[in-house]
Amino acid sequence: MNVKHFISFFVVLVIVAGFVSVGCKRHDTSSGQHLTDAEISRKAVGVWTVPHVPEKMEVRSDGSYFQGTGTSVIGGSWHIEDGYFVAIITNMPGHTPGVFGQPTRYKITSIEDHQMTFVLEGRRGPINIINP
Repeated sequence: MNVKHFISFFVVLVIVAGFVSVGCKRHDTSSGQHLTDAEISRKAVGVWTVPHVPEKMEVRSDGSYFQGTGTSVIGGSWHIEDGYFVAIITNMPGHTPGVFGQPTRYKITSIEDHQMTFVLEGRRGPINIINP
């Protein structure tokens, strides 16, 4: 995994995110409902963490996200498109702002009020994150 994908992956882990598998449809597992992109967007807003990892990611309703602490905060934009969480890094410490710009897509397989599961596009294996 190259540095850009690792950073995008880590950012989204702390952003958005308990999903089960690539083949699942996006839904609220507590009610069995299928959610629209707008509904997923509303549920994605908040502060997310990967269990047992101290980093946090803040996903804001204005389409921005921030991950990290102190002088090592990564930032960017996000949106939901066809059930995918799409993240674009726009600011990373030590790099010229705005030089990234390539979207990284994560298929949301499940989202509830306090848990999200997704899979990095082109990869296998779910990533679970929580919103305590």
